[in-house]
Amino acid sequence: MDNAAAWYAGEAPEQVARLLSSFKTARGRIRRQPYLFREAEPGIRRIAMPGFPYHLWYVTEDEEIVIVAITHFRQDTLYLVDDDRSQW
Repeated sequence: MDNAAAWYAGEAPEQVARLLSSFKTARGRIRRQPYLFREAEPGIRRIAMPGFPYHLWYVTEDEEIVIVAITHFRQDTLYLVDDDRSQW
């Protein structure tokens, strides 16, 4: 999120607040209905950030939701499906 916000701050500073609002909206949707969004890979779900080319990737562990990455739509995301998820 820091990288995206920094890019927008330099290229389109008027969009930073909207970017952060989009992140909060997506995060809120995950909190309300964590199993609504499809699994991109077993155990890993993603949701698009409204109005921006980013996905929030998350896992659910017991009663906890962990956002593991925020990626641009064009970014390679193969590292997210690595079998070694102990890094999260």
